Amino acid sequence: MNGRVVTLIALPAIFEQFYKAGKRPGDRTTQELLEVTRIYNPIPPEEEAAYAEALAREYEKYCRKQVKGVP
Repeated sequence: MNGRVVTLIALPAIFEQFYKAGKRPGDRTTQELLEVTRIYNPIPPEEEAAYAEALAREYEKYCRKQVKGVP
């Protein structure tokens, strides 16, 4: 995040839950991901946009792997 590595607690489980619920990548899903991720992880207000961008990018990668059957 902004040039540093950040570990987010519960992210794999959140991604799995969203995917199983049929939530596909997009602006609305990114906002929801940010809200749920914030429950388990502190997200500084000034870094919210960077977190949203990273979550969107990583969730899209996760979804592509699921479609291809890659764990």
